[in-house]
Order: sequence, then structure tokens, then C-alpha cells
Amino acid sequence: MTKPQNELGSEPRICVVGAGALSTRRIYPYLGAAGARLVGVCDLDTAKAERNACLFGGQAYSDIEQMLAAQKPDGVIICVGPHLHAQLAIQALRLGYPVYTEKPPAMTAEETLEVARIAKETGLLCTTAFKKRYNTAYSRAKEWMAQFPSESLYSLSIDYCSAQYSNDTPTRVFLFDFAIHIIDLT
Repeated sequence: MTKPQNELGSEPRICVVGAGALSTRRIYPYLGAAGARLVGVCDLDTAKAERNACLFGGQAYSDIEQMLAAQKPDGVIICVGPHLHAQLAIQALRLGYPVYTEKPPAMTAEETLEVARIAKETGLLCTTAFKKRYNTAYSRAKEWMAQFPSESLYSLSIDYCSAQYSNDTPTRVFLFDFAIHIIDLT
């Protein structure tokens, strides 16, 4: 198996914005296995950025523009609260870097369209982490449903297995941070 390579023939150099619990568990540990090299870690909480840089590699930063100017990565992963996804994606795109954001891509449809417009304008890739749609179970369910004529499909019920979700945040956060996977799959 060969590792992905950038145009210079080495591992893609990646910067990550966000050093919270999700990124620390679900993004940082897998960068090397995916063939990438972590070169920058950015978080407003400098201690978190330094912790993840120490654990996973790269330089710690508290400012995205400083990190991108210093590291000149092949791509940027944004894993912060959803209210900042669009703003940071646009910032990175305008600075010339392809972006991967956690879901949702933005808090409103208008912001999402603006991110798409900037990606098209810059010619850079901007993707969002709707990765569950590629899961084997969901792919098989889609194949199974395809055997029925579309006029026979009138209702869909989905049970989503997960640990208990604390209900101490506004409904909008629950929708955008958790239930959005079901919406995407539907």
C-alpha cells in the first residue's frame, strides 16, 4: 500500500484547527495512518494546541493565519464548534488552502452557500465530514431500499445507536452536532 503524496512526492502536510475532545479522539490519531504529516495545531486555548502538538506532532499556534503562513500546508482540517466552521473555512480558502470541516458546514444555508461560492471562486476543495453515508451498514440499507419502486416508499424510520447525548445545550446544537447525520443519511 502506498501513502498519498503531494505534488512534491512527500506525505501531505496537514494543519488542524481545533484541539478539543472530538478532534483529539477522532482526527489527530488517524492522520499518520492516512499517510499525512501533521505540521500545525491551532486552538484558541494554547495549552490544548501545545498538548496535541506534543502528542501528535506539528507546531502549536493560537492564530490560524500565523499557522498557515508559517506551515504552508497541503490542507486544513477544521474541527471546532459549528458556529465557526464557515468563517474559518472561508478564511483558509481565501488564503489558498483546501479545507475539510466537521459537520455541519455552517449554521445557516446562506453561510453554507457562501462557503461553496468561495470554494468555487478559489478553485479549492472544501469538504464536510458527512462520512457516515459511506459506512457499510448504510450502503447496504440503501441497496436494500433500491429494490422497491419509489412510489412504494412513503415513510422512513431511523434508529441511531449512540451513547446518551447530554441534553444541556440548545436544540439547534443537538440538531447540528448529532442528528445531522440522520438528516444526511436520509
